[in-house]
Amino acid sequence: MATVPGGAYITDTHAGQVIHGSGFGDDIFLHFAHDTVDTGDGDNLVYSTGGHAEVNLGDGYDVVFAYNGHNLIGGGSGTDIITVGGHDNTVQAGSGNDVIYGGQGGDFLLGGSGNDDIHAGSGTEFMSGDGGNNVFYAGAGDDTIVGGSGDNTFVFGSGGGKNVIVDFHDGDSIQIAHNINGLNISTPQDLLSHVTDDHGNAVITLGHESITLLNIKAEDIHNNPTGYFHIT
Repeated sequence: MATVPGGAYITDTHAGQVIHGSGFGDDIFLHFAHDTVDTGDGDNLVYSTGGHAEVNLGDGYDVVFAYNGHNLIGGGSGTDIITVGGHDNTVQAGSGNDVIYGGQGGDFLLGGSGNDDIHAGSGTEFMSGDGGNNVFYAGAGDDTIVGGSGDNTFVFGSGGGKNVIVDFHDGDSIQIAHNINGLNISTPQDLLSHVTDDHGNAVITLGHESITLLNIKAEDIHNNPTGYFHIT
């Protein structure tokens, strides 16, 4: 183990360990597989390549890279940046304003009480906010999004899948890329011909991509498109 200013440099050589940070400084953790990592407080960097890692973050500003899937990441109260790779990861952000990047699919990406940015990966993802004002970025797969009680923004670009927003409400906004999927979309009104009703749920069909708003009536969108959409 070599020391770094204010903390420790910790490298794993054996799987299945429980590893604790220095608890007071800024630690760097490298190469963990099937390990449990408790960072402690301070501003920490965790780089895990083996998969099946459990990482519990403290109150600092932490950066986590956890690859090869099946990772469980618990955020602390600081502002954390968490990136997962592979499949079937679970990320639970803490109370800070966190940034989360999903992997190749099957991930649960859960915001905390802060204002979080949550980016879906390339596969089928479940994303959920909490009480903050969150921004959700849909990916290439079929994503399900629960915004939470804050004023949330849902961002969609070209090449997405069949997406569902579970709890769209007043204060939320859907951000659509200009001319998404080669369509002539430059204003919210241009989307109206793409909005239909499916058993009381509004469906916005954008080529092979779609966005379903559960329990939102298509006619409400037709009456007030600028209350739902922004084109960027």
